Amino acid sequence: MEFAQVLRQRKSVRAFQSTLLTQAQINLVLEEAQLAPSSQNTQPWQVHIVSGNKLAQLQELFCQLWDKQELTPDFTYGLDAYPEENKVRAQETAKLFADVRNIYRGDKEARFNAIKENYFYGAPHAAFFFFPSVGDNVRLAFDLGLYVENFLLSLTNHGFAGVPQTMLTVFAEPLREILGVEPNYKLIIGVSFGYEDHNAPVNQVKSTRVPVEQVVKFHQ
Repeated sequence: MEFAQVLRQRKSVRAFQSTLLTQAQINLVLEEAQLAPSSQNTQPWQVHIVSGNKLAQLQELFCQLWDKQELTPDFTYGLDAYPEENKVRAQETAKLFADVRNIYRGDKEARFNAIKENYFYGAPHAAFFFFPSVGDNVRLAFDLGLYVENFLLSLTNHGFAGVPQTMLTVFAEPLREILGVEPNYKLIIGVSFGYEDHNAPVNQVKSTRVPVEQVVKFHQ
């Protein structure tokens, strides 16, 4: 696709087909993600791809840990510290997806079950992105963001789909143990990916973007 078309077609998919990507398809996406820039070409990312029985085990474990609220994120989780304008955008987007799934504020059971569905959204694959902890970690987190963006755009360009999920990072400690990740490597984001379920109503919803002039200042 043309680059502008890839940008406009990429979206966070919340329902997937069960069809697996081939190893060659996944490798192609990873090779293109690997072209991301990084500070002094350090390439600090470590990526773990989980599929099949291992993914099913993670989903079961995550649901159990969520039930017990045993959360171990490496970084701040939640919207509490965000400026109000940012929180409003997040709340408006959450309402869009809750409405299409018929989940209402007063229905605690439905809301709780929806949170459990968030673990992979039926995707056949998940990627977990780690980096070594260095100083305040800001520079490395920025590098990982560039890598993950390449990963997401490559998925779109090849007809696949993905969704970056902070929800996949709240159990960092058990995930490191299960995947054999060194303790000094921090989990920044997880991405569920595969083929989009085009028939799912939730995938017909796309979040909006504020106008450029609302977030960009020009100086001369």
